[in-house]
Amino acid sequence: MSRVLVFVKKMSLTDRIFWGLAVLGFLFLTYSFCYTLDTISILHYEWSFAASLVKGDFLKFYEFPFQMMQFWNPQHSPTYDLPMNLVLGIWGLPMYFYSQHVGFTDVYISFACRLWGKSIYVVALVLLLIIIFRICKSLGQTRERALITAFISLTSIMLLSGSAVAGQTDIIGLVMALWGFKAYIDNKHWLFVLMFMFAFPFKQYSFFVFLPLLVLKEKRILRIGLDCIIVVLFTQIANIPIKATPAAYDFKREFSQYMFSGLIKQKLPFSDYVSTFLVVWGILIVYCYLTNFLDLSEEKRKDYIVFVSAAAIMSVFVGFDANGYWYVNTVPYMAILITHFATNENHIFLFETVGMSSAMINNYIKNYWVYDVTNMNNMLLDRVTGSKGYQGASTMGDIVKTSGLDQYGVVFDSVYFVCMIAIFGLVFPNLRHQGNLLETGIVKRYAYMRGILNFVIVCIPVVLFLVGLR
Repeated sequence: MSRVLVFVKKMSLTDRIFWGLAVLGFLFLTYSFCYTLDTISILHYEWSFAASLVKGDFLKFYEFPFQMMQFWNPQHSPTYDLPMNLVLGIWGLPMYFYSQHVGFTDVYISFACRLWGKSIYVVALVLLLIIIFRICKSLGQTRERALITAFISLTSIMLLSGSAVAGQTDIIGLVMALWGFKAYIDNKHWLFVLMFMFAFPFKQYSFFVFLPLLVLKEKRILRIGLDCIIVVLFTQIANIPIKATPAAYDFKREFSQYMFSGLIKQKLPFSDYVSTFLVVWGILIVYCYLTNFLDLSEEKRKDYIVFVSAAAIMSVFVGFDANGYWYVNTVPYMAILITHFATNENHIFLFETVGMSSAMINNYIKNYWVYDVTNMNNMLLDRVTGSKGYQGASTMGDIVKTSGLDQYGVVFDSVYFVCMIAIFGLVFPNLRHQGNLLETGIVKRYAYMRGILNFVIVCIPVVLFLVGLR
């Protein structure tokens, strides 16, 4: 706490105001929304896995949660790997004991349980921002510029919508992946492998960053294969207890196959068998393998590390039709890329803001139910306003259907795609020194303007809720 106070005292009044508003904004969105499908299911996971821990039969760790989800929502039965559910179960222990004391089993009806269950994202966010700050310091950024990078992450439209509003667990795995990323920058190879090994079961997107970074430094095929096996094998071993519940194991396996098929289903136009994502990601891996990384200067190595990490995760999210809340995985890598490469000439802030805003609008179109105002019922703003739940006429789905926005989704996605390609074309490592880096004061001003715009866009459902109050 004392270190936090020192940080705050060193900030200007303007910086304190914007940081305070950003933190309050994240908390407000987190506690004003509870997505009644995924987030409620995650709260049920926390409660039921906590109950399994209390019962003490670890070999049947999945049996009780699976059976409980057959009652609550069979289609949302547990699909996460065991380490993720173990973390959710530990976090859910206070929720479980509270519900036993009060006398209910369905967290859906409890305002207190909803607040506690979603608070895990607040803790994960704090850890994430600390690690981002330390990564930037390892990259040679000043304290002030590193703080701006953390602010850019905090106010990302994808973090606000994916973690705060949609209540997804991706941010938890990002903490460990970024810890591994920092170890990579600090040349701590085994810590790098270890942290990505722990990150892998918290959704597998981290692996798409791990392998290109590994190949960038390591050229021995056997060593690359061994490190990949270590990362993947841990999850396979950890999941052995799930096999004690065959129905749960089969459901999880089928879901994993469904997710993988979704990842590779986008095909290049000249063949029905060539996956867009695998081609883009594969080209990046080949590029990393052919790069003589160890022959570069220390400054140029940092350029490559930042570029490759961001390009790796973005190769996923320009290569398949992702749900909007998964984009949170891009947030820290893109924030670091912005402050590391932004110059007077390349307009990275403009492209990132326009691109991500376009992607967010398309998320409203294709996943409107995630951001529906009814997800605010029995949450903070609903209680503060004293309403009895949303009674208005216009939901996000109504607006999309009546306005005809759904026919323009391809336009917004295309703008996003073009903007992301533009960014990586502009910051390609060989172009690093063709312009002067933006001064920290200018970066800060752009970051604040971007944060305001992002918050306005994310708060569209809030406006609909307030207009619809009776």
